Amino acid sequence: DILMLHLVNWYADVDGDGLGDPNDFVFACLPPDPSYVNNDDDPCPLAVDAIPNSDPNTCGCDLGYFATITDIGGNDVITACTICPPGFYCPDGLSAFPCAAGAFSDVSGAIACTFCPAGSFSAATGSTVCESCPAGSFSDVVGSVSCTSCPAGSFSGTEGSTRRERRRSVN
Repeated sequence: DILMLHLVNWYADVDGDGLGDPNDFVFACLPPDPSYVNNDDDPCPLAVDAIPNSDPNTCGCDLGYFATITDIGGNDVITACTICPPGFYCPDGLSAFPCAAGAFSDVSGAIACTFCPAGSFSAATGSTVCESCPAGSFSDVVGSVSCTSCPAGSFSGTEGSTRRERRRSVN
């Protein structure tokens, strides 16, 4: 009796979703280990299949979301897409970045931060609001990280001032 075995392409299923990576295969009679499958249908081999808020064109998450990464078999695999929290922005569907000092984000899912308007500031990264400049100080620029104290002979009597006033002499 002769036993005939057929050689077959076995595709690596790195993310464990049952779909093989068309670029990672071996030609053998049997799969080399249980992580190999007999299909090459995985368009995103380092992301599990059918993740909500994912983009199959980029194999990342939708803009405004960041990738949750899990170690599967020694590989970093996208297992979820998480909405970007306030104070952060997610411009690429992969990472969440804190807003820089002088900027803020007060919504979930931001793809960009907003610069603090004149009359306000944000000294810390990851801010969700800008603070108004206190009375006695001002900020005349957008994106300020601090307010400027009014110099001698000038004042700003209200919070959120964008300019200083000169004191007038009373005769």
